[in-house]
Amino acid sequence: MLKAQATGDRQAETMVVPAKFKFTPQTFSSVDMEFSANHAAAKAEIARVFRVPPTILQDFSRAVWRNLEESAQSWLSFGLLPWFEAVEFAFSRALISQQNEDAVFLEHQLGELIRPNTISLYNAGRTATGSSTMTVNEWRRSALNLPPIDGGDELVRQAGQTGAGSETEPEQENSDDEA
Repeated sequence: MLKAQATGDRQAETMVVPAKFKFTPQTFSSVDMEFSANHAAAKAEIARVFRVPPTILQDFSRAVWRNLEESAQSWLSFGLLPWFEAVEFAFSRALISQQNEDAVFLEHQLGELIRPNTISLYNAGRTATGSSTMTVNEWRRSALNLPPIDGGDELVRQAGQTGAGSETEPEQENSDDEA
């Protein structure tokens, strides 16, 4: 009887349960609910004290894709970066002599921590190298940590752009007063 009510054309209708069945609602006790609330509050407090996003502690209750990226960037900028800078300063002070401080420096390579997804990375590279902002080799070195390629040190110029000190002057528009 129940199978007939739950299949075919009748599956969208209200099911009639026989009187001999006993219905038991699935609920949590007040103790379980209080434990769950305290657990969530403890995660939020731990995240606040240690200055990490709640998603690092596996609390995804208020997370969506966009704020996951932003919270990770915020954690890097405000949580980890001060520690990285302090370690760099301490190591530089302890390991690099005053004679070599202009030639040698220490820094963390944070590229993997802030690397965008591949499509975003390539779109940024296309924009930077195609708009006379960076050469291809500058992009390869800074964003991808790849060696230079032949011909990669030339800026790509858009139509109408000229280099500094070039001999060609842009044409001036004739005004109606000159005619």
